[in-house]
Amino acid sequence: AAEEAPEDSVEDGAAEGAEGTGEQDGQPQSEKAAAKPEDEVLLRKGYFNEMVHSFETMRERRDILDVWLRDAFQKRIELQQRLVTARERQASLLQAMPGTRRKKLRIDRLLKALEAGGAGALIAFRELQDAEVPIEERASQLRSAFSATSTAIDLAPVVADEDSPAVGLQDDLAASCAESVVQAERVSFAADGTTIGARRYLPSSDAALDSLPVLVYFHGGGYVAGDLDTHDWTCRCLATRAKAVVLAVGYRRAPEARFPAAFDDAFAALRWVASGGLG
Repeated sequence: AAEEAPEDSVEDGAAEGAEGTGEQDGQPQSEKAAAKPEDEVLLRKGYFNEMVHSFETMRERRDILDVWLRDAFQKRIELQQRLVTARERQASLLQAMPGTRRKKLRIDRLLKALEAGGAGALIAFRELQDAEVPIEERASQLRSAFSATSTAIDLAPVVADEDSPAVGLQDDLAASCAESVVQAERVSFAADGTTIGARRYLPSSDAALDSLPVLVYFHGGGYVAGDLDTHDWTCRCLATRAKAVVLAVGYRRAPEARFPAAFDDAFAALRWVASGGLG
């Protein structure tokens, strides 16, 4: 036992000497302590560079995502606009379907009339020609033709039998109307938020205005043609022969004003006269 004790103490001392020199990893402890701050700086620099690279990558991805979102939002707006246009087109087609069906039936009827020949074929041919002309242009042509025939008044007798008493009456009417002196004055009144023009004819009479009867006149023309000028001569004759105040109404006409605009204007004219509009 006495001999074994020194060996244990020697081994313990050797172990303590090894720990004290710091040579466990083959490098002196002083050198390891001196190299540690540099390693930490390099390590932190590496972390910083990696973080900067990560941030740049995230920024690039963010920019790409922003561009994609803007493009997607713009495409969404375009799709919404196209959808609205398509719905309007669909509604227009649905609204036009009855008219298209009627137009097809009308054309089929006209083609059958052309195949049948005769006078009906001439009428059908003219209708087919007018079918491609806008309704506004056709109305303008009709008004021009109507005005040309209405203002060119022929005072010659139209009665076939020269011995008929109507011939003398017509001559007397034409002469009295041609020699009459009638005061014509433009007036207007409101109807359905619109100002309607009219013309007042006063006969050459000594009677007071409020004592004369009033005739409200609505010109002809199928609610499309005719105006105050085309029937001016007629209104002058009525004022002269009837000894009455004549009010010619320039009511609104088709196709610019749809039914029942003309009837509304006529009723408004009657109410205006009844309320004392003529004075």
